[in-house]
Amino acid sequence: MPPTTAPEKTGASGQYYPVPPPPPPGRMLTPAGYLVLGVAAIVTAFIILRIAGSFQGGGSGPAMGDRHQPVDLGQFTRELAPEAGALVREPFMVKIVLVLNPDVRDLASLKSQVERRRDLFRDIIFSEILTPKSDAEFRKPAILETLKNEIRDRINKELASIRDGQESISKVLFPERRLPERR
Repeated sequence: MPPTTAPEKTGASGQYYPVPPPPPPGRMLTPAGYLVLGVAAIVTAFIILRIAGSFQGGGSGPAMGDRHQPVDLGQFTRELAPEAGALVREPFMVKIVLVLNPDVRDLASLKSQVERRRDLFRDIIFSEILTPKSDAEFRKPAILETLKNEIRDRINKELASIRDGQESISKVLFPERRLPERR
């Protein structure tokens, strides 16, 4: 055989030839493609942060944003006389939280005014709303709604609160309560 210019190598499986190196990698996207990809990543991160943020507000009770200001008035308890045939007195207990109206112009001033007058409001609730009610009224199913409305109306009246046609107290909440058993 005449000599060849390229040396041939032989192995167990026969002849093989050297493999040329791969060409250098080229660009995968155009600059506009990279820009679109970056914007899509930012939008995706923003959506994920908004969804995660919506789950962080949820504890107990209704969601309250930065503008809602709750003021805790504390716990009110009243022992109810036993019904016929019962041997034990039944407790009626509610913890009252006032939620200030977020549409009031000077919310910080209103909150400080309510906190300063907290003892007065507690006395009003106890002496004018809870004490005059009979034990039978505390056993009614709609007592909590009745109390919410009476407390909100009476505290708003005390605050002389119809400012610009708005009430100072928007809601009354009972985060903790113990009611007599319904029979």
